[in-house]
Amino acid sequence: MSRWNPLDQLKYQVISPLQEAWQAAKITNRYPQLAPVVKAYQALYPYAGASTSVSVNEREARGIEDDTLTYGETRWATFMELLPQLAVSPDDRFIDLGCGTGFLCFMMHAIYGIPATGVDLIQGFIENAEQVRQQLNWSQPRFQQGDFFELSFLPFSLIYATCTCFPDDVMAQLADKLAETEPGTRILTVTDLPEGDHLRLIRRIPAKFSWGPDHVYLSERI
Repeated sequence: MSRWNPLDQLKYQVISPLQEAWQAAKITNRYPQLAPVVKAYQALYPYAGASTSVSVNEREARGIEDDTLTYGETRWATFMELLPQLAVSPDDRFIDLGCGTGFLCFMMHAIYGIPATGVDLIQGFIENAEQVRQQLNWSQPRFQQGDFFELSFLPFSLIYATCTCFPDDVMAQLADKLAETEPGTRILTVTDLPEGDHLRLIRRIPAKFSWGPDHVYLSERI
């Protein structure tokens, strides 16, 4: 017997698939070079909620009970609309902290030709993203399984972090970690970073996410 109520069934069986088809068409119409990436991702994650299942199943299998890993995906179309705010240059290097499926890294590399790195604790996401990269025979992006706090942020000039479930102490830790980046580094987060001597908020931007309307915060290392 299904545990879903009729509204859940409508969302996951009708509305979500239509939304995903719409955003895939929107992405490939604007950036045709992403068509093979979209096709590969649709094969890996063929139904609404497939990516969430990867995260939930692995966390259960590994006994991980960490609310900071609660999965919420940035819609491809949402990220696409944010790109003009980043003023990307050919010399930039992009990293997605907690990259999930890694699609945003493929976007940055395919659209701008810059190196991109995705980091996530969920091994299944990393393996799937690497599978796509190898299938496409691309040298970029690169993906790494692990805790991004253990990485150096210094090589990167564009940083993205969803971080909606990070408690205040983890957000403070992230803000401190960003001090090691070069001045001029742009940081896009879905939770406002704590104020500090080395960070400046440039603007607050409305955006739509899988969990509903929200904002992203564009900050700069000063």
